[in-house]
Parts: sequence; C-alpha cells; structure tokens
Amino acid sequence: PVLFGPHMENFANLARALVEKRGAVQVAEAGALEPAIRELLMNEAMRRTLVTNAEAVLSEHRGATERSARLVHELAR
Repeated sequence: PVLFGPHMENFANLARALVEKRGAVQVAEAGALEPAIRELLMNEAMRRTLVTNAEAVLSEHRGATERSARLVHELAR
C-alpha cells in the first residue's frame, strides 16, 4: 500500500487520482502517519484494496514513456 503526506505538488495529478480511487492513503501531517500505518497493519482487506486500486490507476499510465518518445520522434521529422 502507498501512503504519502500533504506535499505532493510535483505529482499532484497522480496523487489525487490515487486518493480519489482509493489506491493510496494521504495523511495530513506527520502525526497521522503512525495511526494510518497501524490501521493498514491490522486490516488486510484494506491493504489488498489499496494495492488493487493503485495497480488500476497506474495501469492507465503504462506505456506513457513510449508514447511520448514516439511523439518526439515524429515531431523531429
């Protein structure tokens, strides 16, 4: 499972998608990290759900590097 804090500015779109689709847990502050981890350790169903949902979100981006490289190559012609 993925957990992260509030400062995800460089990855805002991905972080938002993961949280909205229940593929990650975002904590608001350092003090919230330990309880979030404890909950995950005690809740196997939650862990499995987070992993499954994160895989679904990330699969939407699979091949992005190849698509970008192909576009750059086509534009360079």
